Amino acid sequence: MRKTKAYFQILVILTSMFTIYLLNPVEVSAQPAKFCCEKTVNGDFCKYTSVSECDNNYQAVPTSCSYTSFCKTGCCIIEGVCSSNLPKSACENNNGQWTSGSCDNIAECDVGCCVIGNDYTFTTEAKCKKLHQPFPGLSFQFRKDIVNEQACLEQAVSTQEGCCKVDEETFTYGSRAECLEITGDSNSFYNGLKCSNPQIGSTCQPNAKKGCLQGSDDVYWFDSCGNPEGAAQQCDYDTGTICGEQNNAFTCISTDCNDPKYGNKKNGESWCEYEQDTKGIDWVGARHYRRACIEGKIIYEDCADFREEVCIQGSSGGKTEARCVNNDGELIPVGGRFWDGINSCSRASDKEKFKKGTDPQPWIDAKAIECTQQGDCGNYQNAIGVYSEGGYTNSCGEESDNAKNEGEKKDSGVLGGLVTQIGGGLASAVISGALGAGITLGALASAAIVPVFGLLLAGLFASGVIGGKKTFTCTAVCSTWQPPTQSACERCTEDPTKTCSEYKCRSLGQNCGIVNENTPFVECTVINKNDAVAPTISPLATILTEGFTLSRTTHGYKINEGVKAYTPIKVGIQTNEPAQCKISVKRATPYKDMEAYFGSNLYLRDHELSLSIPKELLTEGVLKETENKFVLYTKCQDASGNANDVDYQIDISVLPGPDLTPPFVEVTEPDNNAVLPTHITEQELKIYLNEPSECKYSPTLDVSYDQLPFAFNCASSFENVSLIGYGLYECNAQLSGIRHDQDNNYWIKCRDQPLEPDLTKRNTNSQSFIYTIKATEPLEIIEKGPEEDVYTNAPTLFVKTAGGADDGKAQCGFSEFVTKPYIKMFKTDFTEHEQTLKSLERRRHTYHVQCVDSVGNIAKDKIEFNVAVDVFLPIIESIVTQTNSVTLTLNEKATCEYFNASFTYGSGTGVRADENASVHNLPIQDVLYVACRDSSGNDASFTLYT
Repeated sequence: MRKTKAYFQILVILTSMFTIYLLNPVEVSAQPAKFCCEKTVNGDFCKYTSVSECDNNYQAVPTSCSYTSFCKTGCCIIEGVCSSNLPKSACENNNGQWTSGSCDNIAECDVGCCVIGNDYTFTTEAKCKKLHQPFPGLSFQFRKDIVNEQACLEQAVSTQEGCCKVDEETFTYGSRAECLEITGDSNSFYNGLKCSNPQIGSTCQPNAKKGCLQGSDDVYWFDSCGNPEGAAQQCDYDTGTICGEQNNAFTCISTDCNDPKYGNKKNGESWCEYEQDTKGIDWVGARHYRRACIEGKIIYEDCADFREEVCIQGSSGGKTEARCVNNDGELIPVGGRFWDGINSCSRASDKEKFKKGTDPQPWIDAKAIECTQQGDCGNYQNAIGVYSEGGYTNSCGEESDNAKNEGEKKDSGVLGGLVTQIGGGLASAVISGALGAGITLGALASAAIVPVFGLLLAGLFASGVIGGKKTFTCTAVCSTWQPPTQSACERCTEDPTKTCSEYKCRSLGQNCGIVNENTPFVECTVINKNDAVAPTISPLATILTEGFTLSRTTHGYKINEGVKAYTPIKVGIQTNEPAQCKISVKRATPYKDMEAYFGSNLYLRDHELSLSIPKELLTEGVLKETENKFVLYTKCQDASGNANDVDYQIDISVLPGPDLTPPFVEVTEPDNNAVLPTHITEQELKIYLNEPSECKYSPTLDVSYDQLPFAFNCASSFENVSLIGYGLYECNAQLSGIRHDQDNNYWIKCRDQPLEPDLTKRNTNSQSFIYTIKATEPLEIIEKGPEEDVYTNAPTLFVKTAGGADDGKAQCGFSEFVTKPYIKMFKTDFTEHEQTLKSLERRRHTYHVQCVDSVGNIAKDKIEFNVAVDVFLPIIESIVTQTNSVTLTLNEKATCEYFNASFTYGSGTGVRADENASVHNLPIQDVLYVACRDSSGNDASFTLYT
């Protein structure tokens, strides 16, 4: 049992015999219970005090703060200052960075001697740098070899200044420490003497020239050896003058700045500078800068690279003030390592269907802007304003009801010339991906898709091979921004006031690389500047879909087996160097004009592409047009801009004849065999198929397709390809009546060719795809406590959980009031959870408990118990002093001890009294220390001055 000691000091001035009565003794039981307040009304954090002192906007728990999760102590770093044993809440509410454990284990908190000019401070390196920032003109040094404050302060003595006699002809003015380091002889230092003083045998002539002395505002004389002599002209910083060079002479100049680039700026004024003058989204590679006028000089400061910080400025009193602040990305997109690819770009990929005659350009333009707003995505300028393409593409094709059997033969072998009529820009950049039964949607990267064969279909519609135009669909694909192929690497360092970083350097060209970054010798240079050879292309046979083989041809390779409609097939190529590859359906198309990227727009060695041939390409008219063969013409370009002149050719043969294969489910969302929270009784199910289909399901019986009672909402046309599912076609349905005491099975069957009116030509699943939502038990609280009477004022709440998604593992919280937020228990994230309370009042207590598992199952309960033990300390009712004794009367029976120094009960001298008496006679002493224990074991200590 934890015991609390109360310390009372009672001053008794003994001038004559008298009695002091405490007429209104206050029982501890009448005092309010103590809580650990996350924050008090007075602004204190983690204070153990009366609940009335707690700020209601913060958490409060009736236990000592050491038993709470929000007041755990650890290392807190605030603006470079490290503080150990600081409560978590106090740290984080003061914008600090809190870490459990000691500051001794954190590199940022290593301490040493901070030397700024002539000032010495023992602090952390981070704090030392912050202290130096306002004084860039002062020398800066952080010495980790000095490990205590006393040694640091002793360094100040070594800063005494005078002349150092290095040898008979060399005299230098400086500190004692510098002289001792140079000469090793303390007698060579002349404290307070100038180096032109003839008493030390100097040959230096006094007042030989003027100049500025570091650390002084005045113009100084310097001797012929370059040592300072004394002030030649006094400048007045308060009225705005300081030493500086003007017209090749040193004199008092204005502390304000008159700069040809920035104009007139007042001392202390700061402002922002950007790479571009135009308004809008920052260019790729661009950075924000903060400039300041300090004592007549322009100070140049970089905000964090990748626009992780942005510069903001305002004005007050005729002055501007600027600062670098963290960028939340809401107004200005944060940059990224575009050379590694940026996943967020694909969020702006989209498609839209338009009626014939509608101008899609406004939609295309809006999507292009949205793409650039994702970060370093789309088509945009680099850090010097050079525009480059390749990050945003779009294509517009047309849709029809019927196919025609006639068409004009083209000399390319595959619909030559047709794709030029598709629409503005390029087609999809990313059509590769994982396909196959059992793959979950979570395993697929989020990238936009436009099937390659959609290009062929668009061309067929445009040429009239497939007729009956009525609508068309535009697809916008947002990909990672790509630098221009014409490199301007040297411009990275053309402005010495702006840092040349890897981010800026790489934006200046595909072939730009940085060397000596973060040094004065940084350079952005052309990598492989003499490279004039285009990439060599070869087959990537290892990724070819199982069941297919390839054979090399004169200009590439061919797939030996014929491909059926809507059968996924993955093909690939390999380059001998990192390269960007494209495809076209027309032979001899220049690289820059090719319609789609081979897998992605990144510079890679391995390139993969997943294809699925729509049924619309297997009609008699199309097969006649294409001679039962489709050809992908491929070219690649390296970072130096060297592109293949001759196409690398991939021949894909198709199997003519009727489509006899039913559709099949490739991906589900949620995953098959998913576990859902028990309170969820409805769930949207998305299935992704290899071809446009109609699908139905039953939650009870496996019956034929036509007997299935519920229908999915499905993509009906090849143009409705999913942008998420990598060339797949989505169907969705709302499942209801989900039970959690059993597995929920759904029998799904699909029928392809939804636009085909003749049912005899359509293919239907004979066996169901079974989708299952797994059974799960509710999360339960199977044990809790304490209950009934407890004989301590520091009980431990405990909860044991079972069931749920993780066999009882959960996170639990507690609250005294059901209307207030739950506080995370000190021990949780297991099946057993505990929270120790402290100093509870003698009464009945109720605590509400809530536990949540990984899928969101919730279990609630309440713990009720009664604190029955006497938890109140003995208190003094009166003190009576006599000639040789002091009579102490308590408010309850107790045994007491005394001593002549502070002590704990059990180690003092017992007081003569009946056992558990309330009146105790003590000897007279100047200072008397008393400790009393009541029948419940509560200790109270008093100090009496008699």
